Amino acid sequence: MGSFMSSAVRSDWRESQERQATTMKSDMISQQVELARRMAERQMALQVASVRELMLWFVPFAITSYAFLYRGYRKTNSWVVMFPLIPVTFGFAYQVHYAYGNKTAQIRALAEKIMANEAHMMAVPEWQSTAQFPPNPSDPSPPPALQAHASNQTAASGSSIKETADVNAFHYPNTRSA
Repeated sequence: MGSFMSSAVRSDWRESQERQATTMKSDMISQQVELARRMAERQMALQVASVRELMLWFVPFAITSYAFLYRGYRKTNSWVVMFPLIPVTFGFAYQVHYAYGNKTAQIRALAEKIMANEAHMMAVPEWQSTAQFPPNPSDPSPPPALQAHASNQTAASGSSIKETADVNAFHYPNTRSA
């Protein structure tokens, strides 16, 4: 009777340990996701701050350029002297839009659209996560990321010669491959 009771207690203890481990893993994953989100926000803020700091140098440059180019125009009476104002104006407008406008929101929206609609353009084969959500220890099959990596490896081994020929045909269109 005592061994039956202790085995029931042990199984309950094991189940509680497994639940606790699963809970800890899911908490750790959610904390890592939150940390990654904060790091991405910090990087974006740093990028905007660097553009704003660049504006402190670019504004005097643009004003000085405008003044000297206008002076050159008045001296020579040739409007060709004013041509450099076109790229300087576009550069200045882009920097102002990025530093003080909604350029970061536009970039983020475009990136999300690309990730949703054109995922095939972002192939990062070695950085795929092998974590299973939720982890299933009774499943002996490898995680989907590893299955996809293995299928890509076998597919790539037979097509490397054809890909090389395609790349050469793209870069050197007037030559024929043997």
